[in-house]
Formats: sequence, structure tokens, C-alpha cells
Amino acid sequence: MVKNRTDSVIVAIDAPILFPADPSQERPIDELVKRQFGFGLSARDARSRDLDAGIVLGQSLHEIGFTLDPRGLLDGSPESYIAFEVYPRTIHARWFGFPRGLAYKQKDMEQKRLGLRKYQRYLAERLREDAPGVLRNEAVQRAFAPEAAALDSELKQLDDTLDGLTCALAAWLAWSKPEEWEMLGDMTGYMVMPREDRG
Repeated sequence: MVKNRTDSVIVAIDAPILFPADPSQERPIDELVKRQFGFGLSARDARSRDLDAGIVLGQSLHEIGFTLDPRGLLDGSPESYIAFEVYPRTIHARWFGFPRGLAYKQKDMEQKRLGLRKYQRYLAERLREDAPGVLRNEAVQRAFAPEAAALDSELKQLDDTLDGLTCALAAWLAWSKPEEWEMLGDMTGYMVMPREDRG
């Protein structure tokens, strides 16, 4: 199927954009990720975070015409305005073959730096394969430069930048190769990720 690229806006969001009616309950998707990927790769309990930003973003996108249901996209639907939740660490596990994910969320700065440098290498290779034009952008080039992980004070920004690039690439690939992606969970909460056999 040929899609009209000029009319499509696909947004992948690294935050819960849907939540059960009872926020005291754990989201079923969080438990499902724990079971499928193991505790070491599980998402932080969404109840312990400030949920307002993701929920408000999801509601705002919905109000201006975005669907928050990715099933049509993954089935090849021509719907053009779609936003969905992703979790970069599950994407890394399936893309890069790290059962416990890339260790870049460490509190120890040197361990975090080592994890981020590995993240840079693997994500740059994935971009070269799937979206090489992105690597011509000067800001993106800076994110992959060795000195980007030089200062402790810059590590959090690099972490966020690489996660943002993972989300952007996930949106592109879920739109351009939907058969290689799946939705884990349901409309009480879900995450979109590469199929295990297509990482």
C-alpha cells in the first residue's frame, strides 16, 4: 500500500498517554512488560511518576484530531494523525539483542557514560540502516560525537536526546514498516515495539 507521506503525522511518546480509570491500580501493560522482558527491563511504576505531562499531552493531541489507538496504523490503515506510547528500553532489547536493555539509566556517572556510549554506537548504526538522512543533521551529529558524553552535567541531556531519537525512529518505522511492529497491551495502556522476530 502506498501512503501519502505529506499528510501523515506520527508521534511516538515515551510516557503513559492512557491510564486506567482507577489510578491506584498498576497499569496492566506495566505488569505485562515485566513478564515478557523481566524485572530488570520493566518500566518504572507509572503511579510513582508525575503522570500529568503524558496524559495531558495525549488528551491535547486527541483534541486536535490525533488517534491514540495504534492498531489501525499497525494494520496498514491510511489514518494520518496518530500518537502512541513507546518504551525505548523494550525497543533496544528487540533491536539490539540486549535482554536487560542498554545500561544507560545508572546512578553511577561512569557506568551511565559507558552505557550512553554503547547507546550512541548502536542507535547510530540503526539510523544508518533505516533513516540515514537523519545523521546529516548537525544537532544529531553532536549527539553521536564522543565528546557528547564527556561531562557528567551533560549526561542527562544526552540520555534524553538519544531516547528522543529512538522515539522518532520508532514512529518512522511503525509507519513505514508496520508489519515489523506490534502493540503490547490494550487501550487501558499499551506500548508499541518491534516484533520479537523482526528486531
